[in-house]
Amino acid sequence: MVNIFVKEMQSIYKDRVKNEIRKHNDINEDINFLQETDYIYRPVQENIISAYENETQTREKPKVIDFLKNKIYHLLERIENLIHLQDFLHIERKNQIEIEENKRTHNLSIKDNNYYKKQERQKNDIDLEL
Repeated sequence: MVNIFVKEMQSIYKDRVKNEIRKHNDINEDINFLQETDYIYRPVQENIISAYENETQTREKPKVIDFLKNKIYHLLERIENLIHLQDFLHIERKNQIEIEENKRTHNLSIKDNNYYKKQERQKNDIDLEL
């Protein structure tokens, strides 16, 4: 019974982290688009400004960018706090979530250790066949 509860909590936790990362990346992309100076991005920028107009109460691009940077800062704090919760949730080390940042785009992703382990196993299987 306790194991089922723990697994359910871990699943809810992982979904929460994934959702927070998705929000972060969406806002990060909006910031990147707003910072573009090429005229071709103007329609996209107008859509982004319109999407946040209710929250920002402005259509001024620099103010919207500042608002989004502040929002992304708080999201990063929340993600960091969620990652630190793993110890309190007693998630086994092999199942813990690790976050990676793309240095070029600054988008976040979850480092999936199981994926890397699976790739390594497949590579080893191929090496054995040769």
